[in-house]
Amino acid sequence: AEAAEGAAGMMDDKLPHLPMYDVELADFVIRQLDQIGAEVSCGAEMPTFQNVVSREPLRAASRNDRLMELVMVVSVAMEFYRKGRMDAYVCQMAQGVVLAFHIARIEHIDLLDIIAQKRAFNATRADHQIANRVKEGGKSF
Repeated sequence: AEAAEGAAGMMDDKLPHLPMYDVELADFVIRQLDQIGAEVSCGAEMPTFQNVVSREPLRAASRNDRLMELVMVVSVAMEFYRKGRMDAYVCQMAQGVVLAFHIARIEHIDLLDIIAQKRAFNATRADHQIANRVKEGGKSF
């Protein structure tokens, strides 16, 4: 939703020198990888990203169409999760990561650099500190 909001050309509020769309695409990857890591630590099989099959989004598609591709991947992942198919869920989440990198390549977005910048920023955020998250009203997700 935030990437769709930024697709119109808004600048990001946390990294104001970068377009919101680019930062939200990076944030999507960060969150997907965090979730994959959490599930793997709980016993799900680690996806082998080189074996993940993900159709590449059409270059002629709009940004919103590409974002819908991501929404569909996450929707399928959530259905696997709902059914308790954790290995399939994790693999589908990995497909989302691969798709995000395809989108970044098409749109000439240096996703690895933006991921590094966003992670560095997140490390300084008070609402991301564990002590603050466990407080009453803290950010739990």
